[in-house]
Amino acid sequence: MKRKAKKTDERTKNGKALCALIGAAVTGQNLSVSDDFDLDTALRVACSHNMLPIAYHALNRAGFTGKEMDRAAKDAGNMVFKQAKLKGMENKLSSAFSSKNIPYYILKGTQIQKYYPENMVRITTDSDFYVDEKNIEAVKTIMTDFGFELLEYNAAEKSYEYTKQPRYNIEIHCLLDNTDKPDELEFLSSLLLNPIQDEGSMLRFNDEDMYLQVFFHLYKHFSQSGAGIKMFLDVFVLRRELTLDTKRIKEKLESIGLDRFHSAVLRLCDVLFNGAKSDSATDRFAEAVISGGAFGVEGINIGQNKIVSSDNPEAEKKAVVSKRLGTDKENMKKRYPVLKKAPFLLPFCYGFKAVKCVVIHPKEALSICGYLRGLSSKNIKRKEKILTDVGLYEKLKK
Repeated sequence: MKRKAKKTDERTKNGKALCALIGAAVTGQNLSVSDDFDLDTALRVACSHNMLPIAYHALNRAGFTGKEMDRAAKDAGNMVFKQAKLKGMENKLSSAFSSKNIPYYILKGTQIQKYYPENMVRITTDSDFYVDEKNIEAVKTIMTDFGFELLEYNAAEKSYEYTKQPRYNIEIHCLLDNTDKPDELEFLSSLLLNPIQDEGSMLRFNDEDMYLQVFFHLYKHFSQSGAGIKMFLDVFVLRRELTLDTKRIKEKLESIGLDRFHSAVLRLCDVLFNGAKSDSATDRFAEAVISGGAFGVEGINIGQNKIVSSDNPEAEKKAVVSKRLGTDKENMKKRYPVLKKAPFLLPFCYGFKAVKCVVIHPKEALSICGYLRGLSSKNIKRKEKILTDVGLYEKLKK
């Protein structure tokens, strides 16, 4: 346990130093790191958060050289090349949607990238489109015509995950994000009320709505499993680059109980990327983000479930499996509509779901197993403390 704690401390310390260098690169400042900075650990943190090109740029700018940096440059270059190919496919699909007069939004990563400094490439593993559900059949036809195969349909989230070799991953969404809470659904719907016409049939959000959509996505990831450094960096960059009505943002987030969490996120961004002084609550928040990896599956696993008492870790384990794998009965009915007419098929659907998780997402399956093995009342209390610090405990407990 002591060895693991020491490893987490080293990862957090060097992760913070890396974030400071990245923040300096974004703001155009010059910054040095302490003599005990470990480049190898920092690069490992960057890889686990899927942000090696950003990290390489910041480290190169700070004067780091050597074999580790040479390897990082090669790996980052390959990632940038793949990103360019993904963007090219995104452009082709955009043209196809426009040719059929299908209005669409491009969400998250590739839209956020344009706000980063020109030589700092924000990597994303897929492209995300939002389309109105009434147009989904036409969109399916276009995806098939482009040679894509449907990997998964999530009925609960109304999302379609498509794949095509070599490593093109496209997600089509008919909901802006995954939630079943009426106030959050109303909040998300309101973000679509003021579209700005872009090229072709592409629509885009105004600045506040884009920021709110990105922030809500961070909240959903953090509350369900965890959110990586890159999502917080997105918030930091967008607040610098967009023209925001902060009063409207505050009012909108207050309406869904996220204003306090928003303040905690801004505090963390200021500490990680802008050199602000931290406190114990923000330190705990930072450790959870840095140690968790891109989606919170490597270290402190924040969400996965409704809040469970720290006196009942076995209930926590069951909740983790149920929520992470989507195996509670109601969710299974949404994913597999056949169960509404033939509930006796539930065991077979469980088996299919488990096999698909292991085959399609083996790393995530292993991370869940590792998380369950290490679960304890102490860790649950730690999660409860962090969620209380950032203002999410009561919201998630409901």
